[in-house]
Amino acid sequence: MNKKTKIYEEKFEKKSRIPASTYILAIMVGLLILLTPVLLKDEKRIDKKVLIKKNLSIKTTPKPKTRPTGKTPEKLKLVTREVGQILKAQMRSTGDFIEKIHAEQQGVRVYLHITVDDAIWKIQEKDTQKRMAEGIWQIWSRRCVANKKVQRQLRAFIKIYDKRGSLLAQSALSKSSRIEFY
Repeated sequence: MNKKTKIYEEKFEKKSRIPASTYILAIMVGLLILLTPVLLKDEKRIDKKVLIKKNLSIKTTPKPKTRPTGKTPEKLKLVTREVGQILKAQMRSTGDFIEKIHAEQQGVRVYLHITVDDAIWKIQEKDTQKRMAEGIWQIWSRRCVANKKVQRQLRAFIKIYDKRGSLLAQSALSKSSRIEFY
């Protein structure tokens, strides 16, 4: 790290409560997502207004599971807020598909529950969905380890729901970095 970079990071961290490494990670994930653009068949960017105008219908998932209701525990609020800010920054380039996030802790495991706009989520190819879910898991797990909420990344899990509460995807219990789709 050169002297100019170190000075920039010190100034940046004084202005913001979030470390510069968080923003660098967000930029890296953003570039990954930008390099794999989400496109319609006619190569236009997905937009909620376009979906509404074209009256696209989406099928419901075969395995409905309801997401837990409740508030994020006080000790997970900072991590959840950091991840939310990173995802909000990413949505500017990928389209606004995340509706809300919620975190909970079950024993040594930490879960991030994400509610997405299923019209935008389901129209994407499975490969793109997988990359986006893996990117969200990477952000969540690294922020949890950095904030000492879990000891290892493999104890951080994500669950992705549609607006009706049906489970669309989740981290596998055997290996949290592997995403299972329904």
